[in-house]
Amino acid sequence: MRKVWSWLKWPVVFLVVVVLAFVAARVVNHFRYPDPDLAYPDPMNAAAYPTAMPGVAVTPIADGPVRGFHLRPDDIRHRGVVLTWGGSEGGPDFDHAELLASQGHEVLALFYFGQPDQPEMLSRVPVETVSRALDWAEANVESVDPVTVIGTSKGAELAALAPTYEPRIDNTVLFAPGDHVTQGLDFSNVASSWTYRGEEIPYLAFSDASDSGPTLRMLAATVLGTPVRLRPVYEATFDQPGAQDKQIDLTRVPGRC
Repeated sequence: MRKVWSWLKWPVVFLVVVVLAFVAARVVNHFRYPDPDLAYPDPMNAAAYPTAMPGVAVTPIADGPVRGFHLRPDDIRHRGVVLTWGGSEGGPDFDHAELLASQGHEVLALFYFGQPDQPEMLSRVPVETVSRALDWAEANVESVDPVTVIGTSKGAELAALAPTYEPRIDNTVLFAPGDHVTQGLDFSNVASSWTYRGEEIPYLAFSDASDSGPTLRMLAATVLGTPVRLRPVYEATFDQPGAQDKQIDLTRVPGRC
């Protein structure tokens, strides 16, 4: 037994030192790079969003896969309806929805995954969720002419892609968008972020990027709790062979800005 321990002692010590160093790095980086002070720190929790705002009626929406909030100003000063989607954090971009509603726009702030009757993760999300939301709007809002969609980050990918399949969209506003379809965020089962009629929309996988360095550095930063740089990851992903075949047809995006 002593002989076995003499062989194992130093590997065990080394492993313990590595684990302690990792924990120490996480603790230090937690204080060096604190989480941002978000208005809604738990974006997937529908109950965390307000149901009362000055001059705006906020009504939760729970109609099959159409999930989110209907913000209706007491004084509607603009025709049409605005749909908002947040990024990969899973929120409905309630900040933009609040701002628009306070200026007299009728808004639907929408989840597109992670809620009942929706995909659990950001993977294989049906683009038809946009059409279902517009059907709901036509039955419940004062005016749907024009329809404006606003997406941020991953939600901007959905907002840019949607007009290819949904002709009722009149205007598109994209914050931090990409111009390609990329993989979903279920890393245990890599697939397209989006589907149409049950079929995956062609996508770019991070593992096929022209340079794996940015992805490895992103994973290391995530593990160590240091700031994550996403732009190099996406640039390398967009640079892979055949990327043009997965590019979003921005000529179909109306009134974009």
